[in-house]
Amino acid sequence: GFVVTTALFEELRRCDDPERLRRSLLESPFPAQALEQIREALGRLCGRVAVRSSMVGEDRAERSFAGILESFLDREAELDVIESIRGCMASVLSERALAYLEEIGDSGRAPQPVPPVAVIVQRMVRADAGGVAFTADPATGRRRVVIEATPGCAAGVAAGTVIPQRYVVGSEDGVRSSMPDGAAAILSGRSIGDLRKILARVESFLGARQDIEWALEDGRFVILQSRPITAIGGAAVYANRMVSDMVPGIVQPLLWSTNVLDMTENVFRPLFTALLGPVEFDWKSLVGRFHSRVYENVTAFGALLERLGMPEDFFERLALGRGERPRRSSFVRLALRLPRIVAFLLHHARIRRAVEEFCIQHDRELEPFRRSDPASLEPRALIDRARGLRRMHARTQWYMWIGAMNMAVRNRLLRRYVNRRAPGIDPNGLVRFGSGLKSLEPDTVMRAIASALPAPGDDLRICLERGDDPEVRGLLSRTPGGVRIIEGFDRFMNRYGFLGTNGVDFTIPPWRETPGVIWKNIARIAAGGPAGSPAGTVSDETAASVRSRLGPVGRLIFRRLLESTRAYLRIREQMSFFMSEDAWQMRRTYLALGRRLAGDGLLRREDDVFHLEWDELEILVEGGLPPEDARSILEERDKRMAIDATMEPDEVIFTIGGRIVPAPPAAASGNVLEGIPGSGGVAKGRALIVRDPAAVGSTLTRGDIIVVPSTDAGWTTIFHAIGGIVAESGGQLSHSAIIAREYGIPAVVGLRRATSLIRDGQELTVDGFRGRVYLTGNAHRQE
Repeated sequence: GFVVTTALFEELRRCDDPERLRRSLLESPFPAQALEQIREALGRLCGRVAVRSSMVGEDRAERSFAGILESFLDREAELDVIESIRGCMASVLSERALAYLEEIGDSGRAPQPVPPVAVIVQRMVRADAGGVAFTADPATGRRRVVIEATPGCAAGVAAGTVIPQRYVVGSEDGVRSSMPDGAAAILSGRSIGDLRKILARVESFLGARQDIEWALEDGRFVILQSRPITAIGGAAVYANRMVSDMVPGIVQPLLWSTNVLDMTENVFRPLFTALLGPVEFDWKSLVGRFHSRVYENVTAFGALLERLGMPEDFFERLALGRGERPRRSSFVRLALRLPRIVAFLLHHARIRRAVEEFCIQHDRELEPFRRSDPASLEPRALIDRARGLRRMHARTQWYMWIGAMNMAVRNRLLRRYVNRRAPGIDPNGLVRFGSGLKSLEPDTVMRAIASALPAPGDDLRICLERGDDPEVRGLLSRTPGGVRIIEGFDRFMNRYGFLGTNGVDFTIPPWRETPGVIWKNIARIAAGGPAGSPAGTVSDETAASVRSRLGPVGRLIFRRLLESTRAYLRIREQMSFFMSEDAWQMRRTYLALGRRLAGDGLLRREDDVFHLEWDELEILVEGGLPPEDARSILEERDKRMAIDATMEPDEVIFTIGGRIVPAPPAAASGNVLEGIPGSGGVAKGRALIVRDPAAVGSTLTRGDIIVVPSTDAGWTTIFHAIGGIVAESGGQLSHSAIIAREYGIPAVVGLRRATSLIRDGQELTVDGFRGRVYLTGNAHRQE
């Protein structure tokens, strides 16, 4: 093809009056030199051509001019081409073009001259099929390829005059297609793959997400046009896959405005600053709160990771073991950032000693908070105490995250090494510790307490099963042996009482405030329920099987990978305990503040403190928020959160300009639900939907498969008694998967909406090897 540059337009421009300029472009003779050059270039094309407008300022990211200017297709005669060139230039003066220019212009400025137009003349593509493609979803900004296709020319798709076939290609979706009734598929799976590669190359070359017009001619793709996508500036995609394991369910405003938002400043700001250098970025935008739940901003994380040349779902691939491979073009950007990345890795890849030193220091820092009673402090002093806890917790969050990433990287390397060098051996069996894991310590102590119980009479048995703490203490205090059990129970609470359903959420009462949970579990153990003690030999047997297939160098590599993975797994569990104890000290502080404020008439009750955000709480303490305004805020939030509690939001949420737009519905396919393999084995049983372990009775058996949103260290009280677990969140190194492996029970994790798709009491089979749950029967459980 060839280009008639803007020089011809400027030469024919006699004035800026729209009507006179239009006549000049359509009627004035072309300069002889320009006419000769057009004829010569047209002769070299030998055949039919397309004549297309290209105005200065067109196809920018903020405005595309799509469909505003004219194009003329299938021209062959010289006179037709000349007239088409005139028509393209004059189309900038059409009524719709002038209206568009006025709409996007600056109304405060004087009228600007009409922008000049160039004209592109190209060989006409004889399209068997054509269409448009977007390298990101133009409606939501979600990172997936959207292709629309129609037989013949692509113009109908671009103009919206035909109903095209639609193909959506994403890392999780595979290829989803929709097409008019009775239509045969235009693109095969292989063709879609070929086109996707071309689209990625175009996007990489042009440096932005693209809206691309394409054609298929004799089995070969031709790119006709590419422009930045203009419709996704205010779009964002949020997901809770990565955060639901840590902050599942409803999140109160105080937790959101402190610990959750603090994470973005304490972890991701230093991380990306180290990797990218100083960068202007709203770090708090990395998370969002919708329907009172926490979501990570996939779009914002993706933008940061793309700058590094990494896959947008890098963290998800690392932690959950799923996602798509990076595109080839990303390695160029990765190479440019390599010096910073290498420096970061060298500094943080071997931080075991630093983390161990932090654990010792943090334990010392916690001691003054453990010994002091916040109830004796005034509101301003309590605010200062909370600030101090937040500063201390900042380092806990950093080391928790950096330790978990070290663990995830090493585990991924270990799994790949074992799968490649010792195929057929399940790598999950390598990271089992028997009774040596921090999260299992409470269970060990509870077993010791249960073994010391005398044969309980009916009264004691009933009180234990009810979890009635005062009555249990009253009955046990009648004998010296019972007094020793109470003393052991109190020592347990002093050491582990800060654990609970979700240890990082200070708005949820821990074991110390709900001792009945522990008494009920002791009752289950004492009643002779399933022993279920963690098995420690399987890991050694699996490791021996791997070593038997390796040479001396291979055994050395395997040993180091295994030791470092186990070491960082222990570190992660230790840090999880610190996260929980930090949260407990925060809870003590905030409840003491809530009691003070309620006593002064500033709050309705002490736990109202959790329904205010941090800034509001500071202003209330300082006297800047009138009590009636505080009550109005709290009443409105009570209503909103009551509604949110009845909802089951989507795993992925799309927003445009901050407004939630409906997400495509997800449903199980047939009777097989797909998740992530968590712990090997197959178990058959009845589903028991559990959202809080405190609500579980004492009659668990190996025939029970618990189905949960997620688990925390506080859930270990019931793992020993069940046959399997299905969790909505988490990956192969989530708490659910790790503890399930310790107890040798099958687990499927990361199974979206499991608590909705599986009915309570339903017969099912859990395949922990393949990550599948088979629904084999109806609900039979008696309420």
